[in-house]
Amino acid sequence: MPELGDDDRIASQVSLDASGLERTLHVLEGIAAEGKEWITHENRRERAGLRLVSAMED
Repeated sequence: MPELGDDDRIASQVSLDASGLERTLHVLEGIAAEGKEWITHENRRERAGLRLVSAMED
């Protein structure tokens, strides 16, 4: 089997980014490691980020 070159790696990364798979894997890995607590913490992180963005817009 041929080795992946830089172009192949870039195409693979672009595909992962476009599909949202990296974010999905992040969520699944977090849930697997921490369980329900991860969801609670993730919701807090998202709300904190939204507050920051909102404050920057004001």
